Amino acid sequence: MKSRYWNLLLPDQVESRSPPEQFAVYAIAYLDSAERLCRLLARSSRKATYERGIVVLYLTAHAVELFLKGAILRKAPKERFGHNLEHIYKRYNALYRARRYRFQMPFQTDYTNMPKNQIKAAKALVRPIDQLYRYPLDKDGKPWPGLYAFEANSFLQGLIVLRTTFERLIQDYDC
Repeated sequence: MKSRYWNLLLPDQVESRSPPEQFAVYAIAYLDSAERLCRLLARSSRKATYERGIVVLYLTAHAVELFLKGAILRKAPKERFGHNLEHIYKRYNALYRARRYRFQMPFQTDYTNMPKNQIKAAKALVRPIDQLYRYPLDKDGKPWPGLYAFEANSFLQGLIVLRTTFERLIQDYDC
């Protein structure tokens, strides 16, 4: 099933859509770009650099953010947002409680089996994804702490599932 969000749109055509639809159009575009670059990285070991992998992660994270915000705006048009994906995803889940709206959101941190005091300490170390994937250094000019890696073949499979899920949900919201 081909989504109508894949059609070429001019800026005035995007602007003529409702804000939730605009967010959906942009979310699919970012996800499509992430998938195309990820396919290239999966095919070419020469092009498969960490920097390009980070771009795939950024495009994907931004697509998820836009998708969630668009869905939330359908039910809460006056909603205001930050960039914390976990908070936005919790709000999405609060508004869309039916099982058919659930999906596995990437970029979640799993604190299973950790004591509360360790969870608090771990959360203090988590860097904002919207910054981590956009800049090679933090605001103090230091490398981001932690170990980071990217593997295109396995991430591509998740992108395909995510795009299919988003297209299904967008179609469902439009009904």
